[in-house]
Amino acid sequence: MPPRTLLLEPGTTIPEVAVAIERSVQFLSARGVSKQCLYAAELALEELQTNVLKYAHADGVARPFRVEVEDDGVECVWIRVFDEGHAFDPWAAADPVKGKPLLERMPGGQGLMLVRKFCRSCEYERRDGRNCVTVEILRASEAK
Repeated sequence: MPPRTLLLEPGTTIPEVAVAIERSVQFLSARGVSKQCLYAAELALEELQTNVLKYAHADGVARPFRVEVEDDGVECVWIRVFDEGHAFDPWAAADPVKGKPLLERMPGGQGLMLVRKFCRSCEYERRDGRNCVTVEILRASEAK
C-alpha cells in the first residue's frame, strides 16, 4: 500500500492548487477510499486551499502554505491545511441564510457549509502564528 501521508506545498495560484488537489485525489484513490470519501476530500481540499489564497493575507501578498493528507487505511482520512495568514476559524462562521433567493444572499459561506456537511468533523487551531484547519472524513461513508 502507498505511504499513509501525502505532504504538499502548493504554490500560490489557482492552477498550482488544482495540481495539489489532483495529486491528493490520486493518492487517496491508490489507497482505496470510497467514491464518497474522494468527493468529500476533493471538496474540502478545493475550499480550504482557495480560501487561503483569497483571504489569509490582508496585505495581499500570497505566502506558501502546507497541506497534509493522511489516511489511516481503516476508518478515516484527515486533511490539514496550515497557513501563516491572520487568525481565522472557518468553522465559527455561520451557515448562509436559507430561504432567500440566491441573488439576495450574501456571498460566501456555501463552500464551508458543504464541507461541514460531507465531513465527519471540522476543527481549527491557532498555534505559533499559524492556522491549522483539519477535516476528518470517513473512508467509506455517505454524506450526513
